[in-house]
This record gives sequence, C-alpha cells and structure tokens, in this order.
Amino acid sequence: MSKTLNSFAQTTESQKHERGKFYVNRDNLSPILDVVRLQGIYFKSEKHQSPFNVQYNSQYRGFHIVTEGEIYINYPNNNENEIVKLSRGDLILFPHANEHVICDSSDKKSAKSKTPKSKSSHATWLSGTFNFDPILAKHISSILPPFIIVENKDGKLLHMLEWAYSFLTNDINDRISGTQAIISRLLDIVFIECIRDWSLKNNSRIGWIMGALDPRIGKSISAIHDNPQKEWTVSELAKVAGMSRSAYAERFQKLVGYNPAAYVTCWRLDRATYLLRLTDYTIAEISQKSGYLSSAAFSRAFKKQFELTPQQWRMLNSNNNL
Repeated sequence: MSKTLNSFAQTTESQKHERGKFYVNRDNLSPILDVVRLQGIYFKSEKHQSPFNVQYNSQYRGFHIVTEGEIYINYPNNNENEIVKLSRGDLILFPHANEHVICDSSDKKSAKSKTPKSKSSHATWLSGTFNFDPILAKHISSILPPFIIVENKDGKLLHMLEWAYSFLTNDINDRISGTQAIISRLLDIVFIECIRDWSLKNNSRIGWIMGALDPRIGKSISAIHDNPQKEWTVSELAKVAGMSRSAYAERFQKLVGYNPAAYVTCWRLDRATYLLRLTDYTIAEISQKSGYLSSAAFSRAFKKQFELTPQQWRMLNSNNNL
C-alpha cells in the first residue's frame, strides 16, 4: 500500500469533487452502526410556553425535531454563540454531546438569559439521546460536524417519530417489553437519515459514506462487511458491483478515497477492535474472524495500524477498564 490509513473513515482530497446521484441502503450502513454500538438513552416530548430557555448539558449525544411552533438553537462555537432557527419538521442532531440551549428568541443576549423576552406562544419538540461506545465510535465521530440539520421536506421523518412516540407512551402504566431496544433502533434510523442528508449536501463528502451511498460500490462494501474473512480480490469485488475491474477500482478510489484492498484491511482491523473489546474470543479466533490466516499476520497488521499488539490494545480498552 502506498499510504497508511487511520481508519475506514479517513478522507482524502480526491473524493471531494466527485458528483453524482446516490442512495442509502440501510444494509450498507448497519454494520458500521453495529460496530459503534449506538445505544438509545431516552426519547421524550417537550412542550414549553414562552418565554422559555431550556439548557442541555454535554452528557449525551442527541437530537431534537420540532413538532409545533418554532425554536432557536443556541450553540457555542469558538467563543461565539451560533443561532439556528428550526420550524415544524426540522431536525437537528448533535453527534458530539455538545452543550446547547433551546429558546424562543433569536437574540443572542436573550438566549443566555433565564427569561428571554418574546411574544406569548409555545413550542413542542421531540428529543432523543444516545451514546456510542467511546472507543469504537472514534472513527465515525471524528468525521462528523458539531451538528447536522435535516430540514423538513416531505414530513416522513416527523410522522415516523410522532408515531413512535405515541406507540412507546400509549400506556405509561404498561411498559412495553424491549422499550430500550426499540429506542436504540429508532435512533439508528434517525442517525442514518442525518448522515445521508448531510453527505448528499456536503461537497467534502466522507470516505466510506460515499461508498455506501453509491448503488454499485455500495454492493461491494456490503459484501466486505458481510464476509470479512473472505480473501477478496479487486476482480471479485468488481463482479459484485457489476463493473469491469478497472472501472470499479477507479470509481472506488474516487468515492472512498483509497483502494479496495486498503478498505478491506481497515474494515477487518476496525472489526477486530470490536471483537477485542466486547468478546472473550482468543486472539487466534479473532484473527480467523478478521480474515487473517495466522495470528502472527494479524498481530503484525494490527500493530502497524494501532501501534499496539492486539493483546495490549485489549488490556487498555477492555470494557472492564471503563
């Protein structure tokens, strides 16, 4: 390989100018969500009468979607307060657990006040919070902006979340079995939709997301995710994508930012960190599950990427050490 990659999420300059039509295949992104272990914390509705000023701390990542009225998000950014207005159906995602304030005024001074002045009105919004595994999520969180806004277009996301909230709170005295798992999967959908919308709007498109959003390259990425143990060749991946070998390699490089072999290596090693951190598999078993013929070959590749042996990485990053 001609260069060293930090992870499958790394971006290079060559992909920043690629144009075209893209679509989301949930199957392409779900393995990455499995690795980062998104866990829903809560999902609730909030209603406030003006004047209101609601502060959110940095304990959890989260989102808000307006169901009635208008709100203003006050977000500290480089010692300045950035104000964002949201109307019904607009959604904002905070992927980095940043502090922020929701108020009824666009006045920066009022946003800092406990009692902002505004005409008498009210607003309601749905809020959800979630967390990633702090170790396994570093690759994906490193490429995301401070916040992502998804503007209301057809109302489908809003209707889905309103229905889900009604379903989950239909009978508060009869808790639905598996509610926490339902919330986590619901936030999976919100998270994917935000990534999709942001990626399609953002000219500086991001590595593996670009590949997952492409109809042909996405098929090959799914194949890699589904079977990391396979000794993939460029020709085999091109066949999965329904392209010639040369056309496939060129398009993969443009979209993802590096070649297919490098992506396979990065995905195998990132998957290995998941197994090291959250399972009791031996190093030999993880080597096999990660597509390496021997523990020695796996250890060499792992140390080259992370500057630690698999055993050293496991000792430092085990769940037991949190």
